Amino acid sequence: MSQEHRDWQVEKQRLQTVTSLIKKKKEDLQEVSADLKKDVIELRRTFWDDVTVNIDEPDDVLETQASMKQRAELLSERERSHGLLHQQAKTLRRLEEAPYFGRIDFIEDGEKEAEPIYIGIASLMDENDEDFLVYDWRAPISSMYYDFAPGRAQYPTIEGDVEGEITLKRQYIVKGGELEGMFDTGLTIGDELLQALLGQQSTPQMKSIVASIQREQNQVIRNERSKILIVRGVAGSGKTSAALQRVAYLLYKHREKLNAGNMLLFSPNPLFTRYVSNVLPELGEDNLQQTTLFHHFQKRLPKGWQLESPYAQIEYFLSEQVEPIRSQGLAVKTSPELSDQLHAYLASLSDSGLMFKDLYFRGDVWVTKMQMEQYFYQLDERMSIPNRLELVVEWLLQMLQITEKEERPNTWVDEEMDLLDEETYKRVFEKVNENEDELGNDQMMEETLLRKLVVRRKIQPLRKQIQAFDLVDMEKMYIQFYRWANNKVIAEEIGYFFQDKKLHWEDAAPFFYLEDQLKGRPAYADIRHIFIDEAQDYASIQILYLQNLFPTSRMTLLGDANQAVHAHTNAGHSPLIEDPSAQKQETITLLRSYRSTQPIVEFTKRLIPNGEQIESFERPGPKPEIMHTGDEHEKDLCSLVQELTKRDSGTVAVITKTFAGSEQIWEWLDREGMSAQLIHEQTSEFKEDLLVLPVYLAKGIEFDVVVVSDASAAEYHLERDRYLLYTACTRAMHELYLCANGELPPLITEGVRQSYVQG
Repeated sequence: MSQEHRDWQVEKQRLQTVTSLIKKKKEDLQEVSADLKKDVIELRRTFWDDVTVNIDEPDDVLETQASMKQRAELLSERERSHGLLHQQAKTLRRLEEAPYFGRIDFIEDGEKEAEPIYIGIASLMDENDEDFLVYDWRAPISSMYYDFAPGRAQYPTIEGDVEGEITLKRQYIVKGGELEGMFDTGLTIGDELLQALLGQQSTPQMKSIVASIQREQNQVIRNERSKILIVRGVAGSGKTSAALQRVAYLLYKHREKLNAGNMLLFSPNPLFTRYVSNVLPELGEDNLQQTTLFHHFQKRLPKGWQLESPYAQIEYFLSEQVEPIRSQGLAVKTSPELSDQLHAYLASLSDSGLMFKDLYFRGDVWVTKMQMEQYFYQLDERMSIPNRLELVVEWLLQMLQITEKEERPNTWVDEEMDLLDEETYKRVFEKVNENEDELGNDQMMEETLLRKLVVRRKIQPLRKQIQAFDLVDMEKMYIQFYRWANNKVIAEEIGYFFQDKKLHWEDAAPFFYLEDQLKGRPAYADIRHIFIDEAQDYASIQILYLQNLFPTSRMTLLGDANQAVHAHTNAGHSPLIEDPSAQKQETITLLRSYRSTQPIVEFTKRLIPNGEQIESFERPGPKPEIMHTGDEHEKDLCSLVQELTKRDSGTVAVITKTFAGSEQIWEWLDREGMSAQLIHEQTSEFKEDLLVLPVYLAKGIEFDVVVVSDASAAEYHLERDRYLLYTACTRAMHELYLCANGELPPLITEGVRQSYVQG
């Protein structure tokens, strides 16, 4: 019997032993959980039976409260225990499918024998809970599996690094508790495993494949040094997956003081949010909070206002009717210099320039903007603007109390009292009766209470406005800023849109940042980690806004400058560029692409500058195919899509440049009887295997087959179009087709032509 065969038998037997133990642990856990569930149900049913309720004397009240508290704490403890057992059961079910995926044999310096260390998605102890049969992939000792080849290695502990030698590094393919493959490997995770994983068809949700983490991705996952971590990863390099596994690692490492509620991911759109929603639950962790910057700003909008979505902005700048003033304004509002200008403007407001708005009560001016301005600038200018505004608010609330008393005898109150409903009269009458010793029991006291009630209700909106610091005329302040910065034309354009209560996407961050700097805003102290995906599409002011909102949070920025699709990114300003002055900032670059086959990567990397730096993973597949359609564009494209869907190619995505283009393609396919899902910016999940979507909504997502609807020079002729086309093509995992309705664009040069075939 060969050594290889003996190893296979030993590993197969060990796997059977481990899975048998998992089944036993699962059965034991089910029994304990069932008993605990009965306890919880019984405690809930008999809660009041065992509580002594007596409120006759003060001591009895205290005794009753103590009894209730004791009972509630007991119930809460049982419920927590049951929840913990439920989580343990979920973990065991996942381990039963595949207890582990890797192994290293490690001889610690000073020891004589190597210890086999098996690595899986969660830890597993032996029957006596004394020794580890499987180590969690996030444990410090497991880091050696990702970071070292056989030979000298080390891993961190609280007491310092443990050093030694790895004598064996082995990987397994385990499915349904059965050993399907194993092989010994070197530094990186073996090609055999990656081939098996990457060759599978795409799914509607991203999978968490911790077995395939590469060394450079592991650096992203376990980085705890950096306040700001920038991950620049080429298309398909696994940066988003690594970031989510970073979340899982941090939750594991700091489980005593960190939970999923302390983390927030800014996604590009709802579809992406849904796409990545499965990763953390697969690893046994709760999902972190997710939102989009657009959704965040929408919640801050004043009532009745409309905010342009980032994708509506993209569509506008891809159109042929772009106003020059809008382009000029975009360049100013997204430039790195904008923050310095805003801070200089804010400094200038210390002694003059703050613009208030009149406050109204019952349709008349109650306090004028001039009165507030005078009061504000009489205060010590060494105080910050938010602190001075707080004093203005206190002054106004004091005056409001006086106004409230003064208004009660007025005749308008009589008119309002006549309109009160019967229920209100009844409540006031009952209150008078309850407090007859203090108030007396007569009609006069009833009227006094009713007058107080009427005035309080009428004055409440004004009180809320003051308490919300809604005193400063933010619209005028924002317009004034551009006048102050000698951008009068831009100021006029903003004023024009503000008349219709509309806010351009590029105005949202500077507008709300200015508001926060003037009024002050409580920081989100509970958020400890911020993750921003597709960060290359963020302007400098948007990042600054988030840093101001989450000042104590660590920030992870993920992106690829070659996938920048927003108009402002053409200026070369990107948060992915390192700031030499930034404290504790670190950049990790991922250059190897795993998503696409080697032929697709070799084609796409020729579309962009410095693309030769991109490394392809050696996964075979057909070369990308370019089809010249000409006058038969609709017919040829529909025929191609029909052929792809008939042979069960997995998910087929027809990617267009604009949403208008997607709508047209969807109508063509519908006429041909093909059931396709048209993806728009509110779409949150895939419902079909045939999808039609604009390129900017496809970012971060992968499909088995991609058809670029029209890769002609007419469609992709500008320099910025290079990155749109690159983004579209890099969504393909296995097959890529480009339909060209006319001549090919100049960016598909002679150097590119050798990497595709003609259809």
